[in-house]
Amino acid sequence: MDEHHRGRSSDFWLTGTAGSLLAFRLVDEDHTLLYVRCDEPVDGVVPLHIQFLPTEAVSKRKLIAGMLKAIPPLFEHIKTTASAVVSESVSPSLINFFLKQDFQRVGDTDDFLLDFDSATKIKGPTSWTQKAEPIL
Repeated sequence: MDEHHRGRSSDFWLTGTAGSLLAFRLVDEDHTLLYVRCDEPVDGVVPLHIQFLPTEAVSKRKLIAGMLKAIPPLFEHIKTTASAVVSESVSPSLINFFLKQDFQRVGDTDDFLLDFDSATKIKGPTSWTQKAEPIL
């Protein structure tokens, strides 16, 4: 567990707990890829929490493929209640992924914001998006 989520109850990752809009475990045909929690919107912004498994537990290729399949429907759902999503990260890999998906760093913080009104479609190889099958 990363430092940001250390000390949180396992209930934090459940939909229906205080402040949770939606929480889920992202899986592919073989493994759990990551855990996600979206908090209730604050001023039109949904805080997004992501907990990755240890790097030896899941390949980076499968992780990225899963994220690119899951993010568009997740964000379409979030758009029904919010105008943006924000996530905190110090992981260089995740920050790079965020920036490639039109997230913007918020000032000098570790927060990254995606404003749905100004963002382009989530980018990914067309072979992944064309064969997008539900993996949630």
